[in-house]
Amino acid sequence: MTTPDETLWIAPPISPSFPYRVLGKVGEGAMGEVFRAEDVELGRIIAIKRVKATFLRGLEGDDAERALKRFQQEARAAASVQHPGVTTVHAIGTIQGAPFIAMEWIDGVTLEERLESGPAFSFIESVRLTLELLGVLEAAHAVGVVHRDIKPGNLMLGAGGRLKVTDFGIARTARGSLVETQAGMIIGTPHYAAPEQLAGQSVDCRTDLYAAGVVFYELVTGQRPFDGETVYELILKVATAPVPAPSTVVPDLPSELDAFVDRALAKDPNERFGTAREMAEGLQRFFGGTAVGTNERLAIAEAALPSALAVAGTSPWELVRGVVDAWPVTTLPPIPVSAMLDRLLERPLHADAFSGALLVGSAVLLMSDCTLLAAFDPESERSGDTMLAELRDGEGARLAHLPRGADPRLVRQLAAAISPARPRMTGLQSNIVDLSALMQSLIAEGFDGVLRLERGDSLAFVLFSKGRRLLDVFGDGWPFDPVSEAWTEWVRRGRCVASVEEPQLVFPSITFRRRLGGTSLVVVRPEADTGRRLRTDTRTWADAITLQPETAPMAEGQSVLLALVDADPATALARWLVADLESQFVQFGRAGRWAGLVEAVQSAARVALYEAFEPALAAFDVTLRDSRDSSCLVATRAPIGDSATVAAFLESCVALRQRSAGRSLSAAVLVAPSFDDAALEAYMGGLARSARTGRGLLRRLTSHREGWLDTGDGGLHVLLVEEAEGRRRPLVPEQS
Repeated sequence: MTTPDETLWIAPPISPSFPYRVLGKVGEGAMGEVFRAEDVELGRIIAIKRVKATFLRGLEGDDAERALKRFQQEARAAASVQHPGVTTVHAIGTIQGAPFIAMEWIDGVTLEERLESGPAFSFIESVRLTLELLGVLEAAHAVGVVHRDIKPGNLMLGAGGRLKVTDFGIARTARGSLVETQAGMIIGTPHYAAPEQLAGQSVDCRTDLYAAGVVFYELVTGQRPFDGETVYELILKVATAPVPAPSTVVPDLPSELDAFVDRALAKDPNERFGTAREMAEGLQRFFGGTAVGTNERLAIAEAALPSALAVAGTSPWELVRGVVDAWPVTTLPPIPVSAMLDRLLERPLHADAFSGALLVGSAVLLMSDCTLLAAFDPESERSGDTMLAELRDGEGARLAHLPRGADPRLVRQLAAAISPARPRMTGLQSNIVDLSALMQSLIAEGFDGVLRLERGDSLAFVLFSKGRRLLDVFGDGWPFDPVSEAWTEWVRRGRCVASVEEPQLVFPSITFRRRLGGTSLVVVRPEADTGRRLRTDTRTWADAITLQPETAPMAEGQSVLLALVDADPATALARWLVADLESQFVQFGRAGRWAGLVEAVQSAARVALYEAFEPALAAFDVTLRDSRDSSCLVATRAPIGDSATVAAFLESCVALRQRSAGRSLSAAVLVAPSFDDAALEAYMGGLARSARTGRGLLRRLTSHREGWLDTGDGGLHVLLVEEAEGRRRPLVPEQS
């Protein structure tokens, strides 16, 4: 008979030595288990790896001590390698008699899972992933760490497909292994282990390089070089059988690859690549177009290479502004900026939609296909909603038109160049990587994004769309003329650092309001567990709440809608309201004082985005509706949390509450990056003034409500929330 501790870890309470809220188990092995958790002090999601108590109880004497040391070794080995491709270790410790490691949480899948269930990797993707792996191994070997268990199951694919190396549990360090290997013991996974490793002999960095070679072989061919019905048969093949040439497994692969693989998987370590850098240099040459397979896109792109443009500046905003300044310009009549935006973003019936930029003073608003893609001001160094909120009429507006014959996708790629980067490859030094060959490979694969070049403070962009080079943009400080000399020629003798970045647009709120106005999402909650609910179970239940469009995606336009919904900050706010807000008030014992707000999020059955109740009323970003379709909560995000914003929001709440469409409202939420003291005074003053009427004063004296705005015939809770870097903090001042 098992005890509860053997089947379920009841996490300890939050304390200075364990400042983590455990959210749920995500995996386990024979020795340990992994949990998703929240670091409550730093406000981030982490992973906690813990040795099972049942595992420790099953060991005796030296075995138990060896297991504990191996667990500690994993943390120390990983922590000693300073590289973005290694899982970051935050802390190690002991809790409830068992050691644990708090480490970086990676949203993604293992390479093993991706190989089993996903589509085959392209040759270029296979090379990229292997180069990233070799970069990690170079950093590890430089500090004397040999991983000894490189395999797809220990490689994670995180955001943007970036590779992370995990599980240093059997790593050996130059200072001597904390856990000594018993004589003749096989350490590692047989399919990826080198011959000397399977023979129980000494290992070094070349053992890791052999495993990296096996991973690469599996990526490009879809199968491992050796297999067997038994472990003995497998070990015999690894030790004696020749490596099947990749070009015989996949005929489209270049025959030159066979020699590279033969060296990477040589039986004798002395015949392999000596270092990870040497192996990476041997692989770099396959970034050339011939290794990928020349196709029509490459031929078309080479036939009409775009010109380069030299502009002033060293920042992304300055470079994009320089491009726009080279376009033909039309001066606009003095009309309000909001009216100009309405006209430009409205789809015309008998003409093409505007593509280009609206220039207002020093501000630039990039537009294409009736969509505002980005907004920025190089002089004020502001962008997005904050910059748009500061635009003033009468600053002299002009239209910069995309030149005739230019690819319409250029505007979108310019917007991507100034958005937060989603790097696919970084730190590519031109003296090591053939950047010209890399560019050809990007063209051949149909790359969509930006090749960023940097040399000190100097910056340049090479913009691609579906494999076509749209434009080369060079700022100040480059030691050659990019207009008269191709940068691909200069880079053969000069030095710079390159990164390959996929587009990741961050639209201003106005884009979401216009494209998603009236969109309805259904609140889908998991079935409640009728059994005992622990706190971690409650958190897991809340995490499972989803918002789904009412109509199923059936067309290409609907897939675009889903992508917009997924990126929409108002949708993220709605999900937080429904899934997280109640628990915060319950946790701090304030649910009773905010009963109307808590009941609103509990009863939410549908979310309406950017709903306008009546033409005369301001639209709210989020409206929660109950099962009877009555509005119960509204919320709005504001770029600036000042007193004017708060006062206008309170007025909008009163106006809506006094209309028939808003009679059922019980709560309203205003979100901003921060609220200054004047804004908080406007908030408290507005609530106090609403309670000075006879009925309002009586209700205030006979209730314990907080954040209550009296509207004469009832009222509603009004909550201020500060939102920064994806975290939201309710401001709940006491009322006397």
